[in-house]
Amino acid sequence: MSGLVKAAKSPQTIISKILTLGNNEIKTIYFQYLSRKLNKSETDKLNEILNILIENSKSKVAFTLYTNQNAERSLLTTKFITGILTGERIDSVRALQNLMEERRKYILDFFSDKISSERIEVEVSQDSKYLPQAEVKFKE
Repeated sequence: MSGLVKAAKSPQTIISKILTLGNNEIKTIYFQYLSRKLNKSETDKLNEILNILIENSKSKVAFTLYTNQNAERSLLTTKFITGILTGERIDSVRALQNLMEERRKYILDFFSDKISSERIEVEVSQDSKYLPQAEVKFKE
């Protein structure tokens, strides 16, 4: 009985535990450099987030996309130089913006036919992180 009393007094603790996977809360999803899609282990994280949202109909999730702008621009510039040899023209700044938008769309599309779009937020940050990633935050 004391467990029920504690649970009733601390609903935030219960919600917090529901929104975690064991002791490992999903806080970050990593992309590969220059990739618009996720590898299998990162896609598995999206599936876990989907399961959490299905089990908790009032929960929402927000993703904030970041990248290492210097690293990805450098890789895009290398691709640009290679493109010159093949006759392609690539603007690394515009290409990076397009890549970030494609990552945003990838996450939205993953959930589009499974969960209401009102429960998913994805924004692109202008801030830089060490690796291309999406930070994950659950909301009630």
